[in-house]
Amino acid sequence: MSNFKSSFVSTMSDERRKEIAKQVSAAVRVGDMELAGKLAFQIPLSLPRARVLKADWGIERLKRSGHNLDDAVAAYGKEWLEY
Repeated sequence: MSNFKSSFVSTMSDERRKEIAKQVSAAVRVGDMELAGKLAFQIPLSLPRARVLKADWGIERLKRSGHNLDDAVAAYGKEWLEY
């Protein structure tokens, strides 16, 4: 296990992530998987996952997917969404 700690700070606060996670859990408990999915998509994709999905899917599919790409844009710039 690496002790490397990235200096990147997410565009979403930990408090907001926890709030969304609680909402996702509540939706799952009542069986509303559609709502749970929509809520989960509000959390920015991790940078490694964003890079992998971009490589696997292509940028257009990734943009259409509904994932929150705010962190990727903050880390890599708006041009990351262009190619």
